[in-house]
Amino acid sequence: MPMTATRLNLALASRSNKPDPNVLIKTKTWIEISRSAIEHNVRLLKKLADPAELIIPIKGDAYGHGLLEVAKILNDAHVNWFAVDWWKDALFLRKKGYKQSILLIGFAPKICLRELIQQRISIDVYTPETLKEIIKYANQRHPARIHLEIETGFARQGISLEDLPWFLQTIKKSKHVALEGVFTHFANVEDVEDQAYARYQLQEFEKAKHLIESFGFHQIKYHTASSAALMLLKKSHFDYARPGIAVYGLWPAETTQRQFLSQFPGIKLMPALTWKTIVAQIKQVRRGTPVSYGLTEHVKRDSTIVVIPVGYFDGLDRALSRRGHVLINGRFCKILGRICMNMCMVDATDVPSVRVGDEVVLIGKQKNKTISAEQVASLVGTIHYEIVTRLNPLIPRIIV
Repeated sequence: MPMTATRLNLALASRSNKPDPNVLIKTKTWIEISRSAIEHNVRLLKKLADPAELIIPIKGDAYGHGLLEVAKILNDAHVNWFAVDWWKDALFLRKKGYKQSILLIGFAPKICLRELIQQRISIDVYTPETLKEIIKYANQRHPARIHLEIETGFARQGISLEDLPWFLQTIKKSKHVALEGVFTHFANVEDVEDQAYARYQLQEFEKAKHLIESFGFHQIKYHTASSAALMLLKKSHFDYARPGIAVYGLWPAETTQRQFLSQFPGIKLMPALTWKTIVAQIKQVRRGTPVSYGLTEHVKRDSTIVVIPVGYFDGLDRALSRRGHVLINGRFCKILGRICMNMCMVDATDVPSVRVGDEVVLIGKQKNKTISAEQVASLVGTIHYEIVTRLNPLIPRIIV
């Protein structure tokens, strides 16, 4: 989508420490998405996958980076395949004019199947009920494109090897259902040194592939590789690869990063997301003053406290209370007391000349300091996937 004037002003203003005050009338917090970072990551992943083609997942609001914003960048980077989890996202992309092949890899209710077929959305099939409904709606004018998801040891969505023959027989009998692809997903590839279980899953997938070929399906596209598998398991590449988190400049896990860089030192992923807000108020308080709900923290010195208009509604995890930091004027500033629904308090005592309206970075880089999604996840006790995907989708995403 073209950038609106407001978004352009915001993007330009956010490059300084003083966002345009006119912009702040419309938003109090925003997320910047780096076009150059995503383009860099896609180029790297294309080289790793070659000759396989990329199917890029933009599920979960593009891992929190913004569905339409990321789709635009990927479209400009000549990415031919998107994958989404929600059927409404697939139809929304079509409505916005995206012509790419789109694979729906999540649950598809019966009520939406007819429209998905008509809009040329490829549908993940893993239950007999879904396949029967697809056959009902597919016709000569609107043939259905499907991908079979194979259960290889994840105990999530998927067709067992025992049930696979029924699906293949049923598809062969249907005149208007095209078996376009077959895939699986790894359960344990990114955060382990030993890839034994991933190799076991590949063996199970190969059994399914041989069975499919024995039924006379020979023009099928196979895909298994997530970001970590793309980096660590050459045998997983097949015809397509589906790197997700790496597109956004985040390593699947520290173990993946370490193993990959031991083979290819110097290769970098570039994080694409920076989350920003502004200083809303400054107050001077004396030593011993309690801060926020429950009086859980008292300042240990005479302090400069700033209030920022971001809280757990926006995606600033409440577990960061008294533990997390933000960046103001290139200085780390500790979050004080409990994070509130829509705001929180920060210790800016060591920030010289802090002013209302100064830029605050919650995730990303400011001057020579960085707060990464991985660092935030470590404090919260979760994974960086969750940190970025749970950023409130109402926060404006701006391509910079």
